[in-house]
This record gives sequence, C-alpha cells and structure tokens, in this order.
Amino acid sequence: MRVEVQDYDMSEKHDCGAQTVLPVWELKQGIRAVPLHDRKGVRYKSVRLLMRFDFV
Repeated sequence: MRVEVQDYDMSEKHDCGAQTVLPVWELKQGIRAVPLHDRKGVRYKSVRLLMRFDFV
C-alpha cells in the first residue's frame, strides 16, 4: 500500500510532501507511527505519520 502526503498551497501547485510504502501482509490492526520518505526515497529523520488501521 502506497501512502502519499500532499502539500497543499493556496497559490502554488500541490506537491508530494512525503510518501511511504507498506507491505499489505505486514499491516496489523491498531495505531502505528509510520516513517515517511521524500520523493527520492530518503527517509526523514524526525517525521512520522500517525495512522490507524481498522479491518472489517
């Protein structure tokens, strides 16, 4: 699963602010802090996205 965080600007083009790829078979139900990467794939040192996974 690919997750992309968009940077929405009022006056400029919307850009990809960060991204990550999560293997579906490793996903578990609950809350998880997911590390993010820039467009080149370099991991941000102090940036994480808090995500909640619920499966029905």
